[in-house]
Amino acid sequence: MDDNTVAEKIVNFLAGLHGLDLLSAPASTAAIDLCTGMVIRPSLNYPDGLMLVLEYVSGSKHECTEVGTHKLVNSYLLRHARAEYAMNGGNVKDYFEHIHTRFSRETGNEL
Repeated sequence: MDDNTVAEKIVNFLAGLHGLDLLSAPASTAAIDLCTGMVIRPSLNYPDGLMLVLEYVSGSKHECTEVGTHKLVNSYLLRHARAEYAMNGGNVKDYFEHIHTRFSRETGNEL
């Protein structure tokens, strides 16, 4: 997958938020949610970023599912805004608007 796709830009952006990090995987862009262990990857079917792939363990099974980027990203942006509020004070709405604007600018995705 071209490292300039919108989907890869979204995953790379998510990896920089609170509670997430880049997952080192050869020839692949992936972020890991450090709170849940879920891995987020670009979907090969949606290089435009409409859907992302979530990988997780359910019991002893490894599961993969495609999820809507809008819902997934907004939940991570809100979690990031709440963490900023907890660390710095202010208000969650301002932090959310700031990170949402930065997301749109850096990924080219308006949500």
